[in-house]
Amino acid sequence: MKLYFAGCQAEQMRRAMKKCKVRNILVSFHYVGDSLKDIYDYFGYDVNIMLDSGGFTARTKNEAIDIQEYIQFVKRNKQYVNHYFVLDSKREKLDDTKRNLQLMEEAGLNPIPIYHTDEPFEYFIELCQRYSYIGIGGAVKNYNNIFFTAEQHNVKIHLLGNTSPNILVKYKPYSADSVSWISGGMHGRVFVNTPFGFKSALRKSFRAYSPFVTDAKRFIPHGIIPEDLSYANDGKGDYEKMMLFNCLMYLKFERYVSEGVL
Repeated sequence: MKLYFAGCQAEQMRRAMKKCKVRNILVSFHYVGDSLKDIYDYFGYDVNIMLDSGGFTARTKNEAIDIQEYIQFVKRNKQYVNHYFVLDSKREKLDDTKRNLQLMEEAGLNPIPIYHTDEPFEYFIELCQRYSYIGIGGAVKNYNNIFFTAEQHNVKIHLLGNTSPNILVKYKPYSADSVSWISGGMHGRVFVNTPFGFKSALRKSFRAYSPFVTDAKRFIPHGIIPEDLSYANDGKGDYEKMMLFNCLMYLKFERYVSEGVL
């Protein structure tokens, strides 16, 4: 499984990714400038960039993304992008999503199609018959049917905005992305390996999980000590180090789901 780390539009997030040697990055067209070159060059090593259209973000801000602008951006930056998604729309505008997919393909592109879980399941079956890699968005529902059907058609699944440990361990998608490694730290949570599996734990619970202390000490070479992570939102901890810790732990979790190794 591949975890794509979203949020690299901010310098603070890029700095944490680089320190952790993150290689799989999700970039949103909604936030990025005219070129991906600066982001790619920033890391100084090979990174796999997955481009999201930013359609969901635009909709939440009552904004629109022009499909032709998105197409031209992908064409200009193809040397930096490993994968890119179709510009999707919401369920009641599924025809718009289909139209965008057709326009991108007619322009010589090969976008990853997106299926939202509240769309007719027949559409997902249709996608499975035509494509080998599909993005899944929307609420977490009907996953049993989605993954069973995908397996029957030998289709790879990418979960959009979902890195829930329980979901990833149960279904083992080919890839997934989210900003949880960032947002968790913002709310005083860290991603820890507990006796009950990987969990997002409140800062007050840190000491209840002895593996947390072990993991934190392991990351001392990165400039992290357990005390840095204890009260980030109370002004007594270090938010950037909490984010760095989460980044390192998500990489550890990626290896655990992929290889069964802690």
